[in-house]
Amino acid sequence: MTDTFLSNCPAAPVPDGPGEGTGCEPALSAIRALPSEALDRLAARWLLGLGLRPHGRAEGRRVPPTYVAEAAADPGCRVLARVLLRRNALQAHHVDTFLGALSRSRVATGILATAGPVAPEAIRLAQALRRPRIRLVSGAAWVLELAEARAGVVRGSQDAWLLDPSCLLDPEAHAAASGPSRRNGQRW
Repeated sequence: MTDTFLSNCPAAPVPDGPGEGTGCEPALSAIRALPSEALDRLAARWLLGLGLRPHGRAEGRRVPPTYVAEAAADPGCRVLARVLLRRNALQAHHVDTFLGALSRSRVATGILATAGPVAPEAIRLAQALRRPRIRLVSGAAWVLELAEARAGVVRGSQDAWLLDPSCLLDPEAHAAASGPSRRNGQRW
């Protein structure tokens, strides 16, 4: 089941190349400052872009947020996705802690995204795991995935990636802010 999803999701990120992370910090800084509800909406849009169906938070704890999803192509394939909003490098102990959460939840696939870099030790640990599998996503790679998924990150001026706050409004607030909607020429 999980092998189908993982075939499109490597266990560890491609290391940031020269200039790859350039311009990502404005978006990452804005993401770190998001309120909990807006981060939940951003994560849901990102997971949808990865071909997953998000089901909300896995745990009541606020930090770090962990989301439950299932593969759209394989509804029996559950995935946990955890987001670490840190500037410092994601370390091997973060992978180990997430491994414990996956084991307790009996989920064989996880995504661990960070708003910073990923330490080489964390990459080696994630690559060494066979079950459960953990895909690591560095901050720069996450910004690119968010942009590709149209999850609220857009290219700004001077090649900087920016957070588009209008994408993160709750649906009612977004409808109210954008004015009356029209459907078939009528207001509703």
